[in-house]
Amino acid sequence: MSDDIAQAVPAMVEAVFAKLLLVYGAGRLNATYRDQDIGTVKRHWAHELRGMNASDIAYGLGVLPPDFVPNVLQFKAACQRAPVASIQQIAGPPASPERVKRVLARMHAATQHLRGSGALADPKAWAWKVLARHEAGDRIPSCHLRMARAGLERELLALKSAGEGVTS
Repeated sequence: MSDDIAQAVPAMVEAVFAKLLLVYGAGRLNATYRDQDIGTVKRHWAHELRGMNASDIAYGLGVLPPDFVPNVLQFKAACQRAPVASIQQIAGPPASPERVKRVLARMHAATQHLRGSGALADPKAWAWKVLARHEAGDRIPSCHLRMARAGLERELLALKSAGEGVTS
């Protein structure tokens, strides 16, 4: 047995078991741990829940299942699903206007380079090619046509409403 299981039960785990007792009653809680030493069970819970903060534990207690007493791993999984508290950002010093201009100029140059190389071409060009091949009489798998139409749904609706002859 590891050292942290052999230690005393932390107050947080005692509070968890107090809540379990209130929610499920002594009968169901005792039935769950009937053949086990409750002190050992609590120390095992303490071992499994180490590193959890109080808000995670509180979340786990707030989402206890009504129909069964969770084991420690189920309870731990519930605690780990707690929403992450928003992190407050610290305002840093403002960037110098010269540095901002230099960075924006580099970004602009990189964008122009990508446009010139064709890397920023229409991301839906593949879908237009699939539809063009289909209209030209090529045999196109139906799943490819569905994906192309789904990708171009807005554009196709706009073309249809404008009265252009686009088959779908």
